[in-house]
Amino acid sequence: MLRFLFRTLAAVGVSLLSIGCSSWFEDDVPGRTDPRHSYWIGDGVPGSPRMVISLSQQRVFYYKGDRMVGASPISSGRESHMTKLGSYRIIEKDIDHRSSWYGSYARPDGFVVRDNVDVRKDPRPPGTAFVGADMRYFMRITGAIGMHQGCLPGYPASHGCIRLPGRMAAIFFHETPLGTPIKITKEPVTEPAQPEVPVAPPKPAPAILAAAPAPQVQQAKTPAPPNVKLGQANMPASAPAPKALKAATTPKKQVTSASPNKGQVFQHKPKPKRVTRGSTIFLD
Repeated sequence: MLRFLFRTLAAVGVSLLSIGCSSWFEDDVPGRTDPRHSYWIGDGVPGSPRMVISLSQQRVFYYKGDRMVGASPISSGRESHMTKLGSYRIIEKDIDHRSSWYGSYARPDGFVVRDNVDVRKDPRPPGTAFVGADMRYFMRITGAIGMHQGCLPGYPASHGCIRLPGRMAAIFFHETPLGTPIKITKEPVTEPAQPEVPVAPPKPAPAILAAAPAPQVQQAKTPAPPNVKLGQANMPASAPAPKALKAATTPKKQVTSASPNKGQVFQHKPKPKRVTRGSTIFLD
């Protein structure tokens, strides 16, 4: 139980140290040949994968077919643990791998008492436990040598493995099947100044729907005026006629003569005829 607690607490401290160091050179700037930069443009690119590791450049180059689709800085084995040259293949993959030889001695509270130890020859201080070095995204090349996430100080510093930045280690791990060829050489590799980024085919333009014709606005028709009869105005029958129009349509009384009195009009009636029949007089 105590040993398990030591391992758990110590793993927290060592993992934090490893993550901070491995992200030092991590960057994603396409087109840069600076050894501190990395890139990946291999999504959807056809072709069999392979890798070339240049120890002189401290970089790894990823190909699909004959096309370079990725590159990353590395840290290979230091002088006392030189990475061996040759041609290999990926023979094992372990996403949460830890070293069984190299690591740290840590106390139960996570404090690292001694780092960079070899459990085969370095004695363990009392009250500490061995914590294997974190080798996440491990891909075994040969023997105890593999590629994995690790610290990149800018020069060869490992015990023979190929250390990668965290982001590139994850990409390479998921893109690389078992059996992928790996070539480790001292010769420099010519890297294109500007990686050829695959261009996705243009998406077809969305169909443009024909615009619906604008609705025609019908203007209200002015009702035709009713037939005007003689003596009638062009207005409703119920409306009273104007005085001038009323006077014009009212027939005038026939005036036969005028009285000398102003303002009075009289109708002249003929006088009755006197008819005598015998002794009787009749007025006709």
